[in-house]
Amino acid sequence: MGSSNSSPTPPTPRKKVEGKKNDILNSYQKSILRNAWRHMSQKGPSNCGSTITRRMMARKSTIGDVLDRSTLDYHNIQIVEFLQKVMQSLDEPDKISKMCQEIGQLHAKYRRSKGMKIDYWDKLGEAITETIREYQGWKIHRESLRAATVLVSYVVDQLRFGGREKERERERERERERERERERERERERERKRERERERERERERGREMWKTDVYYVYVITGYSRGLHVQGSRDTKEEEDEE
Repeated sequence: MGSSNSSPTPPTPRKKVEGKKNDILNSYQKSILRNAWRHMSQKGPSNCGSTITRRMMARKSTIGDVLDRSTLDYHNIQIVEFLQKVMQSLDEPDKISKMCQEIGQLHAKYRRSKGMKIDYWDKLGEAITETIREYQGWKIHRESLRAATVLVSYVVDQLRFGGREKERERERERERERERERERERERERERKRERERERERERERGREMWKTDVYYVYVITGYSRGLHVQGSRDTKEEEDEE
């Protein structure tokens, strides 16, 4: 930044080289954003964090329910530390992406417990962009605003992606649990069918036993009757012989 009236001329964008890292910003944009961040840091990083938080809640008052007003100072510091890591990683877009997605995933749990909505990340991005614009000493520098907008948009996209991915992961886990429950129910139904088959087999076995018993009694009764008949015939014959 300096006191010179002339602004450095942005370098001509180079053609994308196959296999080269896909940077978020070009070298010139990185340079002016780093200068802007240093300028903001000189005015007090904690003040920067509180400004961003205040602007977020001004855009969406319910954000205060997620942040928990009793821990605003903590969140102010966390926001500044987050931005500091982003600025330090401008040459490593994958690192920024990973960090943002992890934060998005960590905050996904607040969707149910505190009513956090995915568009809260948009409000964070708007608050960061506006704060960067305010803290720059050279507000009319269009390239700096463009660079901030590009970077913040990327950061917000990754935060949102992390949150959605966590929700998708949870939904997949819920679906797996539902499938496991369906499989358990199918197994219970199979067991019930097996039990019904065993009960039918027991009924058939009882039927066979009853049939055997009936046959036995018929056999005994028939034999007894036959014995009585034979004995009666003998008695009759003896009586005839005596006569």
